[in-house]
Amino acid sequence: MLVYIFPSGMNLFGRSWILLVASLAFIFGTGMDTADNRALYDQQVDWMLKHITFKTGDLVFRRGKSAASQAVLLTDQNSCYSHVGILSIVKGRCFVIHSVPYEEGNGNDEMKCERLESFLSFEKASRAAVYRVRQMSDADLIKAVEWARRAFDSRVKFDADYNLLSDDKLYCTELIWKSFLAAGTDLVGKRFDDLNIPLKGGRYIFPGRLIMNPLLVKIHSL
Repeated sequence: MLVYIFPSGMNLFGRSWILLVASLAFIFGTGMDTADNRALYDQQVDWMLKHITFKTGDLVFRRGKSAASQAVLLTDQNSCYSHVGILSIVKGRCFVIHSVPYEEGNGNDEMKCERLESFLSFEKASRAAVYRVRQMSDADLIKAVEWARRAFDSRVKFDADYNLLSDDKLYCTELIWKSFLAAGTDLVGKRFDDLNIPLKGGRYIFPGRLIMNPLLVKIHSL
């Protein structure tokens, strides 16, 4: 039986869309959750954690497995990733600050700050990539991370309405965009993703919109 717990406050359209995507994923399956695939994925993550030199302000993208992730993947034509967070390195330990809706085993719908290996765990991701924003000083990258950190410390909730006009709630790419805006860099360049669908039309930022920015350079992917 397919069971999905909807985030509080989600409207009927949002629930219907996620339910449709979740049903399709259940019916067709992805073939990703086999023991062999898990072993290979875990090996790739382990290699990356040991050999890649990360930097505060790096962007970590992942391809999620949740129904909400599948909805993003079906809509975003410019990326194979459904979610993104910003890297904060504290005393040599890598943390990812990100905003994500409720998922079973992932707590409530408030912003998260979790270890990189947890963010990339097989339960949450099937693919991942790390990008670095060029032409920014270390001081400005720290400013971007500090903006995201303040949002996390304020327990900002996930923005299920996907409204770019306010900061009281944030969704994942909105968090990244506004964090870098606070540091003087516009990763969207006033080019948003427009959706012409009933009830949910408007301006959005998909992961692919960020990746298309020439300021981003890929450091590693798996």
